[in-house]
Amino acid sequence: MVDSESLWRGWAQESIDILKGYQREGRVGFIGLSNHYPDIARQAVATVVPGPRNAGELNQALDYVQAGEDDKSYDPLDAELATRLHGQCVLCKHCLPCPREIPIPEVISCLDYVVNYGHGPRHDSTSRQRYASMQVKASDCSECGECMERCPFKVDIIGKMKRAEEVFEEGA
Repeated sequence: MVDSESLWRGWAQESIDILKGYQREGRVGFIGLSNHYPDIARQAVATVVPGPRNAGELNQALDYVQAGEDDKSYDPLDAELATRLHGQCVLCKHCLPCPREIPIPEVISCLDYVVNYGHGPRHDSTSRQRYASMQVKASDCSECGECMERCPFKVDIIGKMKRAEEVFEEGA
């Protein structure tokens, strides 16, 4: 069995050491570090935020405030994100409203957590409890496809609903 906690600590420490080396070399300025435990994931997450090296870089970043609309456009980033996140639910809720009132992002969140991160009974039971508390379940999906038409990341929502039904409802 893989010790994910040790892997995470090793990766996080290695990343911090690399960034501290960059800081000593003057390649990045301030480095903000945060270890926190998201309520849903209940796993340690490190956030590392490199900052400006000097006042000139800070002023350059602040120029954004006075930039024109074209310079502030996220269109290139949106296109790259759409490509990188193709097929992955990011809980943006563009799929809503569901005609059957299925809380699609919440169902997918529970499913993805159990499938990808449900290491152990505590994690698995939390997602199962969340799913069980939902008034409308994945099995209520009529497969109308409205949600899939609205999804910017082209998630196979109907497929996810079928999988959630298998994981959370069959044999439950």
